[in-house]
Amino acid sequence: MPSRRARLIDVPLAPVLLGAAAVALLLAQALLPAVPSESADQVAYFAGHRAAATVAAAAFLIAAACLVVGTAAAAGAVVDRGRTLARIGVVVTGIGALWPAVGRATFDLVMVALTGKLHGTAAVDAASAITNSAALALLLVTLLAFVVGPVLLGLGLWRAGAGSWLPAALWLIGVLVVNATDTSSKVGSVIGMLLAAAALAWIGIAVPRAVAE
Repeated sequence: MPSRRARLIDVPLAPVLLGAAAVALLLAQALLPAVPSESADQVAYFAGHRAAATVAAAAFLIAAACLVVGTAAAAGAVVDRGRTLARIGVVVTGIGALWPAVGRATFDLVMVALTGKLHGTAAVDAASAITNSAALALLLVTLLAFVVGPVLLGLGLWRAGAGSWLPAALWLIGVLVVNATDTSSKVGSVIGMLLAAAALAWIGIAVPRAVAE
């Protein structure tokens, strides 16, 4: 009787899923390109952009889902050289996929809900309590994983002969630009996410090549 064994998620789906995650991240960033850092300004900003913030949150959630399933597909790649880097990169990228959901999307949705119910000083005080909460520091672990994971995965695939080291560097540059300009420059934050999105899609394309090698 012929074997019916198969991977749960086919490796060739990795480029599609990671590419979709890239597009969703770019769309979300473009919808809310420069959210202010001060609580009063945040309240005013979200009060005037509630629809855009809701769509951006949905895009971040889609990006997170595609990133999780995309890294699961990438885990099926067979590599010789670079397997340790690639293996760690897959795991850390999967953890980092939580950041667009629990970090960005959740914050946007909380601010949408807050500005729909509270106004004036009450809204500002509530926003300040949320953004200045020490408990949210726990989420920085997912942000760190979001930054580092694709770098390790990209370098592992490069070591495996499946692609260039450039997407790893491009991802790191893009994410750092986004974090540096996210509250100050619309153009800078969108360009940064464009670089990161291109890098993520590039890494996705390299995954099936590792199987071929």
